[in-house]
Amino acid sequence: MVIPVVREWYWQRLSAIILAFLLPASYFLILCLRAKGMTQLQFLDFLHQTPIQIWHSFMLLAFGIHLSIGIKIILEDYVSISLRIPLLACLMLLIISLLFWGMKMIWWVAL
Repeated sequence: MVIPVVREWYWQRLSAIILAFLLPASYFLILCLRAKGMTQLQFLDFLHQTPIQIWHSFMLLAFGIHLSIGIKIILEDYVSISLRIPLLACLMLLIISLLFWGMKMIWWVAL
């Protein structure tokens, strides 16, 4: 049986490994596309391809997991219990809303 703290540790390390590969790869891809001399419309068409959208969605989810676990651990270590729960609830609500906004931007969904 894995205790919850260890499980959070594994999730944060897994998301860090995913981000360590996907973020530099995304940056390198953008540099290659800019060197190719793409116009803005060609670049937006490229970003609208399904594999690229899945790539960015996966990266956004890994970032959200990594961020939420890190903030939770920091609040548990440094904030008193009376402030921790409301602050944690507000920050998690903010992170979830930012993730939904990011998914909306990636998949170009009109809500």
